[in-house]
Amino acid sequence: MEFINKAFCVGLGGFLGSISRYLLDSRLKLIFHGSFPFPTLIINLLGAFFIGLTLGLLPLTEKSLNHIYLFLITGFLASFTTFSTLSLEALQILKQNLYLNLIGYIFLHIILGIFLTYLGFKFSNLIKNY
Repeated sequence: MEFINKAFCVGLGGFLGSISRYLLDSRLKLIFHGSFPFPTLIINLLGAFFIGLTLGLLPLTEKSLNHIYLFLITGFLASFTTFSTLSLEALQILKQNLYLNLIGYIFLHIILGIFLTYLGFKFSNLIKNY
C-alpha cells in the first residue's frame, strides 16, 4: 500500500506540474518570439531555483521526506521542468545552424540552472532563520 501512496504522490505532482508548465509556457510564448526558446529556459531556471528552495526547506527525516519530496520534486518540479524539451529545442537550433545560440542555450541552462538551485537552497536558509 505504501508503494501505491508514493506513486500517487508522484502522479499527482506530475499532473499539476505539467499543467503548470503548459500554462506558463503558453503565456511566455505571447511575450517572447523568435528563434531562441526563452520560455523553456525561464521555466527550467524557475524549476531549478524552486528545487533548491524546496530541498532547503524540507525537513530531512525519512518519513516526511518520502511523500513531500515525491510530490514536490519527483512529481511537480520534475514535470514542470524538462530535459527532453531542452534537447528538442537544442536540436532545432542546431538544424538552423545557429551555433552561438545553441552554445548559449545549453550554457544558460546548465550554468544558471546550477547557480539558481544553489541560490534557492541558500534562500531557504534565510527563510528558516527569519
